[in-house]
Amino acid sequence: MNIQAEINWIKSELDSVQDVSLLQTLKDMLSSAKAKRYEATLKPMTQKELISRAMKSEADIKAGRLTSIDDLEKEAENW
Repeated sequence: MNIQAEINWIKSELDSVQDVSLLQTLKDMLSSAKAKRYEATLKPMTQKELISRAMKSEADIKAGRLTSIDDLEKEAENW
């Protein structure tokens, strides 16, 4: 069976599910799989990269290049 046929079958089966705990389990499984796919794309930093990033962050803070939590919360409302 091809992937689209599998998706269509799952969708049709979901339409008849009445068990909330089953739906929550499925949601959890999908969320976990999504997180694992994301984590697989991450690359560990070397110590040198970490120090460089921290130094740049410190310089940005000292220069006033930052966003307050209030501004960030306002911005997040539009996401």
